[in-house]
Amino acid sequence: MSLQIKRVVTGVDAKGKSVAYEASDIAPVELAMMPGAQFFAIWGTEGALESPVASPQPDNKTFFPGPGGTRFGLLRFPPRVRGRAGRTRPYRR
Repeated sequence: MSLQIKRVVTGVDAKGKSVAYEASDIAPVELAMMPGAQFFAIWGTEGALESPVASPQPDNKTFFPGPGGTRFGLLRFPPRVRGRAGRTRPYRR
């Protein structure tokens, strides 16, 4: 799949001015057990959220957050492809 996912992080600096901290493409995580599926780790925090947030990635990059932490991700599944006799089969690259 060629659709790129981008993370844009904005905030307010110490002077009260709006700033863009980050604008970057996110590389997907792909698992062999789910061919064609892609997971994008968009945002994560550990503990209480503080502002401004300069980095959307927590220090501890576990899949599940600890107490008070957050995770936001996107899971994309490939389309189903119709084969012979109208049967559906998983997308294969």
